[in-house]
Amino acid sequence: MPKEHPRLLGSREYLQHLAKERPDAYRRTKEIAQRQVTVPPSVSDANADFGAQISVESKLVSMSLVAAIEQDANMGRAAVDFALAQFLNKPVRVGHIPFGADVGEWPRV
Repeated sequence: MPKEHPRLLGSREYLQHLAKERPDAYRRTKEIAQRQVTVPPSVSDANADFGAQISVESKLVSMSLVAAIEQDANMGRAAVDFALAQFLNKPVRVGHIPFGADVGEWPRV
């Protein structure tokens, strides 16, 4: 993890190089960044396509990568606003189980 911003999976130059080197993967990343979060399928659904869902985490990482690679300040601001709305600007949940779940999810943020 580099010390300079953006603090992602490498320097901006490295990420830009990867985006050019792997255009199909970057196209999918950009598509995820622009789509809405989807409701995960039920684990009991044998026909569910678990790879087709857009999770909060996958959208946030994709938005961050696109903002860094394209130096898109609007996407960067949208990623920050999205993270705040999903994780921080919510009331504190009460109870043993919700607290444990929230603390357990904290490192993934």
